[in-house]
Amino acid sequence: MQTNFLTDPDESPDVRVSIDTSEQTSSNRESVRVLLIGSRLGVIRTIQRFYRLKVAEVGDWSPLQPGPKPGEFISILTLRFAIA
Repeated sequence: MQTNFLTDPDESPDVRVSIDTSEQTSSNRESVRVLLIGSRLGVIRTIQRFYRLKVAEVGDWSPLQPGPKPGEFISILTLRFAIA
């Protein structure tokens, strides 16, 4: 199933990206959530782009879920890293 994300050609879909940095897990660790909302294909292609940029593996994203509007889908990536 994850390989489906990797088989589509490159395009620039209309997808909204939101980064939430409000959640802190400890004094030297931080979590950042990246929320994709868009068409199924747009979200998949954006996940592919993050993979090609070596930001995250395809399997690091949450499964696609229905979005707030008909025809929209959501996937979330949580990045955890040390802060200085």
